[in-house]
Amino acid sequence: MDGQHHFSKREDVALIERTLRGALGVTDVTLSATPGALAASSGPRHGHSHDTSVTVRRTHDDGTLTDLIVRRDQHPFSAGERDLVLGLVEALDRQATGPQQVVSAPPPPPDPDALSDVLERVLFDLDEMVDATIQDRLALVGHRVAQRLDAAGWWLGQRTIDGAVVRVDSSSRRFGTEHVAVTAALDAAEVPGDEPSLVGVLEGGSRVAWIGDGTSDAYLLASHGGFTTAATAGGYDLDARQWLLIVVGDETSPDLRAARAVVSATVQAAMGFPRPPRLR
Repeated sequence: MDGQHHFSKREDVALIERTLRGALGVTDVTLSATPGALAASSGPRHGHSHDTSVTVRRTHDDGTLTDLIVRRDQHPFSAGERDLVLGLVEALDRQATGPQQVVSAPPPPPDPDALSDVLERVLFDLDEMVDATIQDRLALVGHRVAQRLDAAGWWLGQRTIDGAVVRVDSSSRRFGTEHVAVTAALDAAEVPGDEPSLVGVLEGGSRVAWIGDGTSDAYLLASHGGFTTAATAGGYDLDARQWLLIVVGDETSPDLRAARAVVSATVQAAMGFPRPPRLR
């Protein structure tokens, strides 16, 4: 990755700052109209870190250059954290024009038996995970569904006492630079617990979204890594804790909206509903 990205001029600095503040403790994000000014005093910064800042060179559609400067006062960025910053910026740039652009609906899963196969496989695996935690059981659902349907990845969250839904696990199924971008987007994604479209999901429902439908769900998909389609399900476990699993697809994934029933059913099974008493 060379740290240089092409994008349309848009107000995304606040989104980047908000996301990185939670993920890496970033202090502030600024946009320099004079690229290279900061680098002149402390060495080259084209997508690299020096001390407590990371600078990403960006090329606009009109040919002008700017430096996106990410700062953290606490301690220097590690190599892995630099990759996370660059991956997130790349993910945002890939969806350049936002969810209002005209996009074609993704194709259905190419294998007509894929949905029934993954349902049966997940239910079988869950029967073998008698002593596993709810988190591990839900992670299995995300992994199996994403693997069988060629999703970009999955995100698992748990609702806290204050109502926020925080990430407890996530995984990318892509490789190379795409893996870095998807991982960064999933690791940094925030899901507001009071998002109207998710209230019913957290109570035991399900929901699907496509970037072309113009809804708030579509905006969340685009802003969190350029994802194009998603299937979401959630609810309560036996200890009354609320969970949320989101399987996300990118431009190479089939339409994950077709997997709504499968994701919903397997999420409920993973949380233990229904679990009739065993006969002795």
